[in-house]
Amino acid sequence: TEAEHACVSDACNSLTWFDALITDIWMNPIRPITIMEDNESVVYISDNHFTGSRSRNIDISYKNIKQLVKQGFIKLQYVSTHEQIADLLNKPLPTSQHEYLRKKMCLI
Repeated sequence: TEAEHACVSDACNSLTWFDALITDIWMNPIRPITIMEDNESVVYISDNHFTGSRSRNIDISYKNIKQLVKQGFIKLQYVSTHEQIADLLNKPLPTSQHEYLRKKMCLI
C-alpha cells in the first residue's frame, strides 16, 4: 500500500504541474481529474480520510493526496486489475488479456 500511495502521490505532483500548463493554454481545465487505481486501500484512505496506526507513515508522507481530493482537484476511482489499461504498457500479460486491453485502448 505504501508503494501504491507513493505512485499516486507522484502522479498528483505531475498532474499539478500539467494542470498549471493546461490552465495557461485554456481557461477552463476539467475538474476533478480522475486517477484510476487498482488498490482499494489507497482509494479508501484518500476518500474517507482514514487514519490509523498502520497508515500513520503514509498519512504523514502523502497527505497532499487527501488535500487534492478535498479540494476537488483529483478523484481516485477503483478499477479492477483486469480492467487496468495501463497494465498493457508495463506488464507481461497473457495473450487474451493483452488482446482485451488492446481493443479497449482502440489500438489496431
